[in-house]
Amino acid sequence: MLQKSRVMKLVPTYAYVHAVAPEVSDVADVAFGKALDVAISQYNYYHFRTHDLPISDILQSAVKVFIHELSQSGVRLSRSDIERYSRKFEKMLSCWASSPYVNYLRPRTHVIVLEKSGEFRGVYAQPDFYDPLNNVFYELKSFDIEKEPKKHVEVQASVFSLLGKLRLIYFSSVGDEYVIKERSVKTDAAVISSLWDFIGSYMSADVEPLDKIALSYPTVHYTYDRTCNCWRRIF
Repeated sequence: MLQKSRVMKLVPTYAYVHAVAPEVSDVADVAFGKALDVAISQYNYYHFRTHDLPISDILQSAVKVFIHELSQSGVRLSRSDIERYSRKFEKMLSCWASSPYVNYLRPRTHVIVLEKSGEFRGVYAQPDFYDPLNNVFYELKSFDIEKEPKKHVEVQASVFSLLGKLRLIYFSSVGDEYVIKERSVKTDAAVISSLWDFIGSYMSADVEPLDKIALSYPTVHYTYDRTCNCWRRIF
């Protein structure tokens, strides 16, 4: 008789973040952040694979995504507002193009495996960029996280920190221009207990065989140690 395959319940990081730190954000700001993320990922891809895209090309891509995202929310901006956001895109993209972060690509989705008393739960996690040489993950924000601290950023970072070395990178305005700043994030194992409880109660969690997860995703594995009443990373 074959042994029944062990399974794991899984949730995406964003589901946990939205539940723990719901954020009411301006529609235009959300659309801007998504458009910038798409444009920057596109720029890095071409920089790494073939050649640098002209800023005009990547700017056009960002504005198209921005307008599309706004329309999806039923929002239409005036031409002057679009031009204002376009100038902001151009300054940020020019700043990004001259930064060392253009050398990093988006990593594969990872799974953070949590094991306790023979039960397995997991979290899908995919920061924005990965430096394979130094084994560092990067998460990019389109706003100054020091001047505008937001709980959902900290909660997301605490989850991503379980993958290993993590740095938050973000745009900060200096006069009429932008610079990119960086902040290291320490691994926060304290978040695991909250994650464990959330996954257990999340009605829409995926349920997948352990062997399928191991074959399909890069993983990190934490196990609960009863001797110290704590979670330990084992690989």
